[in-house]
Amino acid sequence: MKRLFTLTLLTVLFTTYTQITEAQTITSINQSSLSISKKLKSTLQIKNKERKKIRRAYTEYYSRLASLNSLTGSSSGNNFGNKEHLLKIRLQKTVKKALKNDEVLFDKYLVETNQEDFTNLVEKVKNTKVVRLTDNNSSKSPQKRSTPTVNLKIK
Repeated sequence: MKRLFTLTLLTVLFTTYTQITEAQTITSINQSSLSISKKLKSTLQIKNKERKKIRRAYTEYYSRLASLNSLTGSSSGNNFGNKEHLLKIRLQKTVKKALKNDEVLFDKYLVETNQEDFTNLVEKVKNTKVVRLTDNNSSKSPQKRSTPTVNLKIK
């Protein structure tokens, strides 16, 4: 009877600890995205509508990054490779769309957040199942002025 009671108590404690940890993660994600969106609102002089879109983008980015980090040690997490870069591209594209594709505001955003522009690295060609990967920084020599591209067909 004592072992059954001890086992039940330990199960309840582990379950409670897991829920508290998840709640702390969610709270920290929400606080981080809120503080970044408020900071960007004041520095970029944007409206509340754009700030809310940017906050949602950062909340999605941080939550996906947290779940990716939790999968890193598991066997299924290693199958995906490094997706942090793809998450950053998605974040930047969402922020750029929230800023109504205004290049000046987006450049200010990149400077304020100390990032490079990754939005042009991956683009989907319209009406086809081809993804074009471009490397804008691959050759700096004056002989090669064209941007090297790789087309991947999606089946």
